Amino acid sequence: MTGPFLVGIDIGTTKLKVCVYSTSGKLVWQDHDNVIVTTPSPDCVEMDLRDLTGKLKLLLQKMAAVHGSAVEAIGFSAATPAEQALVADLSDAATRGRSFGVYTTALSIGQVVGPVLGGFLARDIALSAPFYFNTIVLWAGAAIMMWFIHEPRHHVTVSTAEPMPHEPPAQWPSGGGK
Repeated sequence: MTGPFLVGIDIGTTKLKVCVYSTSGKLVWQDHDNVIVTTPSPDCVEMDLRDLTGKLKLLLQKMAAVHGSAVEAIGFSAATPAEQALVADLSDAATRGRSFGVYTTALSIGQVVGPVLGGFLARDIALSAPFYFNTIVLWAGAAIMMWFIHEPRHHVTVSTAEPMPHEPPAQWPSGGGK
């Protein structure tokens, strides 16, 4: 199949996935790799950024070997865990509930407006227009974050009623627990 192609990159908490779609929306190629999540202490969960970027580079090289010269646009999804950590870090116990309420409201509005706006842009301008528009929105958001959001002067600690388990509970989809 010849291009142009659209590439989607999804970094989740269990898998890193790269998909290639035709401009008609047909999936033409996909590959994935597992994400390594560690728990260095009972109340801390981390992803190794070097491992993640190394795996992403390998997946993109494999994709480029097959479809690289015909890629028209790339979309990327990976922000939610980092956003939630930032909201928790920047709010104290008294304002955390309201902060997450504002965050969730903004996220929900984006999830409703984004696809509708993307559909209009794709239909009325070009199939790649939502990707370019999203790039502008993301750069604007990054500039706003750098301008208005600053590292807290004091470290905010989050206390929980009970320590987090070293393994996820058995009812989680990952099949954790014992």
